[in-house]
Amino acid sequence: LCINGYTVTYNGKAATVGSKCSSNSNNNNNNQEPSTTTYTAYNPGDLLYFDPASTNTCDSEHFNLDAIKNNTSTCYKWRVITVGDTTSNENITVQLDHNLVKLDRWSTGQQNSSGPDQALTHLADLTTNWSRVSGLNYTYDTTAATSNYGILSCTNGTCKIIKDNVETTIATNVKTRLITGEEVKVLTLNAGASNDSVSKTWTLSSSYNNTYYFSNNGYILGTTTSGQGNTDLSWMLENTRGAVSSSGSTENIYDTTTWGYWTMSPTSNKANNAWKITYMGQFDTIPVNTSSDLGLRPVITMSKSVFSS
Repeated sequence: LCINGYTVTYNGKAATVGSKCSSNSNNNNNNQEPSTTTYTAYNPGDLLYFDPASTNTCDSEHFNLDAIKNNTSTCYKWRVITVGDTTSNENITVQLDHNLVKLDRWSTGQQNSSGPDQALTHLADLTTNWSRVSGLNYTYDTTAATSNYGILSCTNGTCKIIKDNVETTIATNVKTRLITGEEVKVLTLNAGASNDSVSKTWTLSSSYNNTYYFSNNGYILGTTTSGQGNTDLSWMLENTRGAVSSSGSTENIYDTTTWGYWTMSPTSNKANNAWKITYMGQFDTIPVNTSSDLGLRPVITMSKSVFSS
């Protein structure tokens, strides 16, 4: 291109300014329509292998359980939770298939006014050798909850709580986040969960003392046996301790004693609770600053082009 009298070329990653040119010069690209890239179509629960340290894809042939346990390998197994589409929205969101660590305290405060500061700080510490694949630029607005912590705003790995026009930094160098209650709701809705399930009734303002199931009763996530539920989300319970066949959970092969994992979402009506996912296929609440057997399960967003051939 000829811009402001100089040639400008772009190689897909960076622009380079070259020699002088005339804005009247013949440019065969001026009248071309922008190209459209078609990306792979994904479904929730699809399995991907990705190394967040090198930002390269990997595969099960390179998967070494002992190396993963000892943190000498980062060829991790991920599950798709947000698929995007095949044209205009190329991004894909994935969740690790296991918890990196057990975390007792989601928040440092007696209430959840600090948001998930402990969760995000621990994620930052555990993933220091990861690359920030997505840039981690997002906001999560919790003001719909009666006991909200405000707006969580993360930009290039620095996460702040914004409440009452006051900004407070709660974590830095963050490479990943946690799944939200809204994402759980969309996943169960798309999986055809029943009318009394989380997909139909849960909102951020739901009372803290509610318990939701991924399907129409407890202990039945992901089963297809007659009378035992109608969703197929057992992959969300991979590596959660306490293998209950009717829920689809599996024993944790990473030797981390956890029974589920934290979400990003606070509760309403009681400020010291947050929403969790349990190995039984339940979506319910737990105090943010008391001992628990919940883990941190990272979520990242990246371009689908990472997985293109």
